[in-house]
Amino acid sequence: MLKSFARPSKSILNLEAENSALRLQLQRAEQTINNLQIKKADAQEQERAETSLRRSEARLEIELSDAKLLQSISSHLIHEKHIDTLYAKIVDAAQTIMQSDCASMQVYYPDSETSGRLRLLATAGFDQEGKDFWEWVDVNSGSTCGVAL
Repeated sequence: MLKSFARPSKSILNLEAENSALRLQLQRAEQTINNLQIKKADAQEQERAETSLRRSEARLEIELSDAKLLQSISSHLIHEKHIDTLYAKIVDAAQTIMQSDCASMQVYYPDSETSGRLRLLATAGFDQEGKDFWEWVDVNSGSTCGVAL
């Protein structure tokens, strides 16, 4: 029982050839899409790295500025004749470095009968009422500095 097979017609052969060509085009398109996705991911990673670099550079600029400010203060330690002016410069530098609204410097005066007191030496950002309140601090002042004594 031999069966004879008919030779495929040219239209079937043409369809198979077109199918193969379309599959090849599809594979190439998929590869192009994959390559574009990789390039996009690489570009996003590079953008993140550049953003991180800009942030680091900004932090370094601030640190350099702070270091120069401290260097300036240290030179005033040698040359400043008025101690109150030096205290004010130190407090201003501390306020700048800490990026705070206010800053102060106090000195501890020991007292044998109490826990001692703190006297205000310099301020930055304080109004007169604040300066008056902090002029002398003891354990009964109701402040965190008083509690620390």
